[in-house]
Order: sequence, then structure tokens, then C-alpha cells
Amino acid sequence: MATDLEAPPETDESAAAPKPKGGLLKIVVIVLAVVVVQGVATYFLLPVPEEKEELPTESPDAEVVEVPIDKFSTTNSSAEGQRVHITVEVVAIVAADQQHVFDEAANTKHKARVRMAVNKVIRSANTAELGEPGWNTMRRRMREDVNKLLRKSYVVEIVFPHYQTVEQ
Repeated sequence: MATDLEAPPETDESAAAPKPKGGLLKIVVIVLAVVVVQGVATYFLLPVPEEKEELPTESPDAEVVEVPIDKFSTTNSSAEGQRVHITVEVVAIVAADQQHVFDEAANTKHKARVRMAVNKVIRSANTAELGEPGWNTMRRRMREDVNKLLRKSYVVEIVFPHYQTVEQ
């Protein structure tokens, strides 16, 4: 009788078959709807970007002048065990309207400190920087050090109209 009370196992194939994909389709539709609603809300809620003003860039024709800093003659011994004697004339390129202010600051008020900063760059340069391809690094460091020393970005560029090295 115990066997009579047990229910026979269901052999209905519909119970073993996977559920239709209607549930998955509903989830995909809901997710897509949420994404679209967020996109539309973001479009309407974010402010419209205003047209940016073009910043004035320094063109080659901008009014700049050359202000001589000084001639330097120093020895670099940090160049991998060799001594190199360097003679260089350093000229700063500054905006024309700042010429007199820079000239007074660099060549009168702070002359010794400007010379010291330029000498420091020359003396600490490595062998690669002492050759013509490495001048850009030295010129950039000189420009940064002089501008930092004067606490204002007067110098646009540094040029070397005369540069000579002698290895010893």
C-alpha cells in the first residue's frame, strides 16, 4: 500500500523543456529603455558647451626683441671625466613690451643671480647637451631658471648667437 500512495513520476515533457525566452527578452527591453531614458535625460540636462575663445598663440611675427644677457666662459667637468671649456653668448627673446623691464631686472637688479643660474646650467650639462643637438635642453633649462629667478615669464626663448667648446 505504501507503493499505492506514492505518486508516479511525471513524464510530462513540458516540465523538463526550457522556459521560453520571453523573460530574457523583457529584461533586455527594460535595460535598453533605461539606457535610452538616461541618454535623453543627460542630453537635456547638461548645459550646452559655449564656443571657446581661441587663446592668442605666439606667432613667429609677434613682436619680440632680443635682449643680450651676457657672454659666458666657463669649464664643464661633469662631462664624463673630461673637461670642456665653453664660451657662449646668451641672448633672451622677450616680448617687445617687456623689453625694458626684463633688461633692468636681468642685467641690473639681478645680474649676479642670472649669471649664476646660466653658469649652473652650463656647468651641469652632460656631454650630449654640450653638442648642438642638446642645446634645446640647455636653452629650455636656462629659460626656466631665469624666469623662475625673476618670478615672471619674461623669456620666451634663449638663443646662442656664439657658441664654442674646447675639449681638454
